[in-house]
Amino acid sequence: MYLNPAVIRVLRHKWALAAACGIGLWLAVYFWLRIWWAQPNPNRWLAVSGIVLVYLLWTLWIGLGDNHRPDEKELLPALGLGNILSISRGFILVIFCGFLFSPWPDVGWRDWLPGLIYTLAVLPDFVDGLAARLTDHVTQLGETLDMTIDSIAVLSVSLLSVQYGQVPWWYLPVGLARYIFLAGIWLRQKLGLPVYDLPFSVRRRGYAGLTMGLFFVILYPIFRPPGTHIAATVFAIYLLGGFVWDWLLTVGWLPSHPGEGYLRVEDFIQWNIPLVLRLILLVWGIANLGPALASQPASTLLWAEAIVNGCLILGIAGRSTAIAALVIIGLSQTAAPLDGWQTALIVLHTNLLFLGTGRLSLWPIENWLIFHRVGDPRNGD
Repeated sequence: MYLNPAVIRVLRHKWALAAACGIGLWLAVYFWLRIWWAQPNPNRWLAVSGIVLVYLLWTLWIGLGDNHRPDEKELLPALGLGNILSISRGFILVIFCGFLFSPWPDVGWRDWLPGLIYTLAVLPDFVDGLAARLTDHVTQLGETLDMTIDSIAVLSVSLLSVQYGQVPWWYLPVGLARYIFLAGIWLRQKLGLPVYDLPFSVRRRGYAGLTMGLFFVILYPIFRPPGTHIAATVFAIYLLGGFVWDWLLTVGWLPSHPGEGYLRVEDFIQWNIPLVLRLILLVWGIANLGPALASQPASTLLWAEAIVNGCLILGIAGRSTAIAALVIIGLSQTAAPLDGWQTALIVLHTNLLFLGTGRLSLWPIENWLIFHRVGDPRNGD
């Protein structure tokens, strides 16, 4: 492909501007940390985050030649709004990564910093692709940046959550899964073994979004084990199962277009299992929540639990209400230890978060929000 030298120069100038902004933010945060965080933590933060910053800028630099639309060869002189949002969340993620290998910054409100910064780093991920599609600036560079930043996010948040004790140590394979997957592909190519392209799947995008949803809250200091460990266990089963399935597709052990039998099983799981879970939740609500609300002046938290579980039973915005239900259990855990019912509810709510609410749902809005992308013709599995 012919690379227009004039356009390359323009893109390199834009890279230099982005690098200056990123380095400026990085240094500003470092000097702020030095004010209140005891040494050697700020210096350790500088070293760890600096490595991630260099890697991010290097990825952007080598990707400049891919700043073209998929069906074209002509380079675009502008990075585009979508890529700018991706780069911005990458710089925020650099700040987050610096907390690795240091103690939780337990200095007043600052113990909320890792969770808040991670939330800020992830939120643009929900709009950068949309911005690229709406501005007709979908590029291979954008795909590379998105994949790189997502991989850093999953790995870093997994490492930090294990380090803080919010999830069990064996959750680490979830953070390393993509790197193990890519290493496996590289090894097969070196050995001359066939590697098949993965078919487009909305499942991967949906699972990635749900994982981000888990870590929106799991790094906040009000949520503690064992509740976070239980939720992370269910997440790990789904996510690692997805990677195993994709690996079997990659090596050709499974057909890229599943047969009718598989689709029937998938349809049964997607639509009927969540209905069974909602019926179990209904029985639990009648047996436990109903008497609790009737026998005593109910607390605000108890009323919130009743409303959220009622929405789940009816299938109203099921995934959002499943997250809200998990948050409520986490808040309850600060007042008293988890009992057997609450442990079972964490498992039930987490499964509904992944599967949705299935049949007879009144308003399953997230099925569209999670598994469709505005302007993307590939809306379907």
